[in-house]
Amino acid sequence: MTEIVPTKRTYILLNPSWSRGEGMTTDTKVPVVVIGCYSQYAPPSVGNVVYSNPGLIFHDLGHLWFGGYTKLGRMDESLATHMELLVISRVDKQYLNYFDDIENLKILPNIKSMPLIDTYNEGIPYPTIRNAIIYYKGAFVFRSLQFVLGNETFFKSIRELLRECHGKECNLTDVQKVFERISGQNLDWFFREWFYITKVPDYYVENLSLTRERGKYILNFEIIDKNNFTMPLEVEVITANEKVIKKVWIDGRAKVSFELEDKPATILLDPNEWMVNENRKYTLSGIEIIVN
Repeated sequence: MTEIVPTKRTYILLNPSWSRGEGMTTDTKVPVVVIGCYSQYAPPSVGNVVYSNPGLIFHDLGHLWFGGYTKLGRMDESLATHMELLVISRVDKQYLNYFDDIENLKILPNIKSMPLIDTYNEGIPYPTIRNAIIYYKGAFVFRSLQFVLGNETFFKSIRELLRECHGKECNLTDVQKVFERISGQNLDWFFREWFYITKVPDYYVENLSLTRERGKYILNFEIIDKNNFTMPLEVEVITANEKVIKKVWIDGRAKVSFELEDKPATILLDPNEWMVNENRKYTLSGIEIIVN
């Protein structure tokens, strides 16, 4: 991801007086990552800590880059959490539901109190709301930017951000300029939507029709975002024998069409959890609609 080794040596210390939900990365010449390892059920070890709380050690290692190598203020927490999610999604298939658990339990109930930019500038004294917005919403916003730009451009931008902000403090405007310069795109629309307002996409499927033509099922419908975000969206249709996925741009609304071998059972929006959105399930014309 970064191609930058922030330090030649790092020490990981297990602190038996801290719970397995506590961690800290020191900002010293030789960084020390301190991880809580107390448990009445298992002996202290890095393996047991990773198994019981996989995000903790990856998050605090992420601070070697964001918080150690660079100084991005409270945004360091968002990017360290993004690295945490990225590693977890690659480590083991058993953690694939991690994104859904985080979104439902830690983000959606709390994020609507303040925009991200305000939390970066002012902070939040309440830990539950602070963690939901700065840590998890921030991480998901950068995950969404990864989806918009593609892996190659996104990670190239991250590397440039690390080089440009090494040894100096950078803010959100600096971050936006780096991503725009590397991608060659005007990303004001993305940063304005995700960092400066509290809303998230609110997707509905409407105007659905299903016809049979030449032995194929033709499925047509519209996706409406009631909060008028401009975002790409993965749309997956599931039948008894296949899963077909498309990436479409939603600019408030979009028309979508699928040609299928079998009758569709489910329409799944954002199946790979690329963004924070209003989650829901309902049935339309006998087809299950799931917004992840």
